[in-house]
Amino acid sequence: MTVIVLDPGHGGSRKVGGSSPNNATGPTGLLEKEVTLKVGLAAERALAGSGLEIVLTRRGDNNLGILDRAAIAKSKRADVFVSIHFNAPGGSDPAQGTETWIGTDHSVASVALAALVQRHVRNATGYRDRGVKVGNVSGVIKASSHHARTANCLVEISFLSLQPEEERRLRTQVYIDKLGQALANAVLEFLQRSGVSPEAEGAPTSMTAPEETPSHAWPFSAREGRAPAAIDMDAELEDLDENYGVPFNMLDAFERLTETAPDGFETGLERGAAPQTSTEPTIHFGPNARAQDVTAFSRDVLIDILRRAEVTRAVISSTSRSPADQARVMFNNLERFGVAHQKALYGPAGDRVIDVYRSAKGAGRSAADIKRLMTEEIIRIGPTRVSRHASDPKILNVFDVAPSSVSRRAAFERAVRADARVAKFIVPPSDPGYHIEIPQPPAAS
Repeated sequence: MTVIVLDPGHGGSRKVGGSSPNNATGPTGLLEKEVTLKVGLAAERALAGSGLEIVLTRRGDNNLGILDRAAIAKSKRADVFVSIHFNAPGGSDPAQGTETWIGTDHSVASVALAALVQRHVRNATGYRDRGVKVGNVSGVIKASSHHARTANCLVEISFLSLQPEEERRLRTQVYIDKLGQALANAVLEFLQRSGVSPEAEGAPTSMTAPEETPSHAWPFSAREGRAPAAIDMDAELEDLDENYGVPFNMLDAFERLTETAPDGFETGLERGAAPQTSTEPTIHFGPNARAQDVTAFSRDVLIDILRRAEVTRAVISSTSRSPADQARVMFNNLERFGVAHQKALYGPAGDRVIDVYRSAKGAGRSAADIKRLMTEEIIRIGPTRVSRHASDPKILNVFDVAPSSVSRRAAFERAVRADARVAKFIVPPSDPGYHIEIPQPPAAS
């Protein structure tokens, strides 16, 4: 059964294992520990009948240590862990907004979960979007504290301290239920996009699974007790050159999250296309993919692979990027994760583009100007040196196939690996999609 752990922050009257009894307090005395529990219980009610196992780390006014909270999720091999909090400003000046945190050792799945939690909760509060942030603000969101399968994040729903209007709203059941529903919607959408679909009478329609989705769909490859496959560093050493600061699959995952999250991991075509009645394989394209960027040669290769795997349909979810597309992806990730985080991913070529961003940002240039300057720098450097997704498709055709669109995944993976025309193949969980690179013959078009 799919397990969701909700962690109402704080509780009790004394500090336990690094967890304080309370943090934020409203102007007239409403305590953060009270409303985190109310919101957690509201989210549990909103998820009732979904076929999920819902676990709360606490149901009363008691405190648990930070590691004890994570241990509950780890012992249950939870699919999702969300820690619920309200914020307090660092000084005497009021602040307001919604933000979601992931640990510095986060997984791609945690980034996806956090993006969805941030979007749904921020829509419920109506406050400023303070974004998804990376940092070990609490040991409760360190990946090392959780099972390998668990996507986790910590949401600061709003600022309670120094905010009389928010305190007033939080005293109403209507607002509490709205926040609980937002968390529930985020969890359900994450599971849906990840291919997890519990079967239960009366389960919400939003949990409908993609056709023939197996239980081990990304990112939950550990569903039968197997930890996600580790990145093969020996195989990836070729990427540790002057072009890339980390293995390409890591860089690729971060770049493509900008294209997919929170509206990605599964395209509208994947979920909306009519079932195929022909046994001849067909290729479809998601909204972030351009059909013209997949050559006839590459399509023939993919069709051959689908035939050998006895798969009738595949959706290409991402294709080659123009320099402007690459600049947009890098700009968005710099805005979301910061310069230091992104510099750790790119090599010297990418760092030069990041330096353009930093300089232009410091000069107060507009977002459009910054992206234009970054595009110009990518062209000067050579797009392929920055990211292989920016390769010329007539030389190296790079694209991703959505795993949820492939009915026989094991057979598909075997067929790709057996095809000598495929130069590189990366699979989940090392990459959110099936990443495929096909060198082109001289006449390919």
